[in-house]
Amino acid sequence: MPKYWYKPLLKNNGDRVYKEDWLYVLSDPRFPLLGEGNTEKLLLLMLNSPNYTVKPIEIKKFFGYSHVISLNNIVGHFGRKYADEYGWQVPSYEDSGTPDEPWNVPFLGETIGPSRYTWMLRPELLEALVERHPNAPCWQAKKTV
Repeated sequence: MPKYWYKPLLKNNGDRVYKEDWLYVLSDPRFPLLGEGNTEKLLLLMLNSPNYTVKPIEIKKFFGYSHVISLNNIVGHFGRKYADEYGWQVPSYEDSGTPDEPWNVPFLGETIGPSRYTWMLRPELLEALVERHPNAPCWQAKKTV
């Protein structure tokens, strides 16, 4: 099993973000995760990937981008928007050299080489997605594998 960076996702008051918090997010009609263009596409790509894990190069190809830097806009917007709206802290990692990384709101990461990473859905977000959308085609496909 890969060693993913794991820092709990915290609310501004210091409490952890749990599945129930993501369920609230998934039910909020103001900010739909599913049905919101690139966010939905990215989640569906991850949900249909082995172990809910992808490399940025796979995301780049999926979206047809010429460079992985374009992903920062999608995921940065996604992570920052939900953190700001729901009062969550954006996790940072001491070795990254950046003060916060919005990628780490929905995902966990693993370094696989210099400036190379894989990303996996946070377990609490995955649990919320499964509970909220139990009959989604991606779960049915996983059950048959």
